[in-house]
Amino acid sequence: MAPKPRVVGAKHQYFDDYFVLPHPLWMIIILFGLWLLVISTISPERIPPMLGPVAAVGRYMGKTHPLVCNILCIFTVLCHCGEALYASKLCQDKALSLGATIKWTLSTMIFGFSALIRLKPYQSTSKLD
Repeated sequence: MAPKPRVVGAKHQYFDDYFVLPHPLWMIIILFGLWLLVISTISPERIPPMLGPVAAVGRYMGKTHPLVCNILCIFTVLCHCGEALYASKLCQDKALSLGATIKWTLSTMIFGFSALIRLKPYQSTSKLD
């Protein structure tokens, strides 16, 4: 869905519904990493063997070092929650709409920094005037 432009002046416009998903490659890598971390922590024997050496490392970590996997899971959740809160604050500072703020917050909660780096450089022209 394309953002709707809002005309501020004769030559100024900005998109208060600005939202962009992270690059698809980042989305795949991060989702796979999160899945592997969770499955290694909860049930390492369920990691599919077709993943080759990645499956072996995940099983090894889950079975021999479960505390490390638990700590990594907790740390990951805390980092993603913190990034989502920061994204929400950035959206408010950039005067984005409620819909865009919700999208950015959820996207950053799931994809972390790869979503956040798309939001940070956005400059609303209403702030520049």
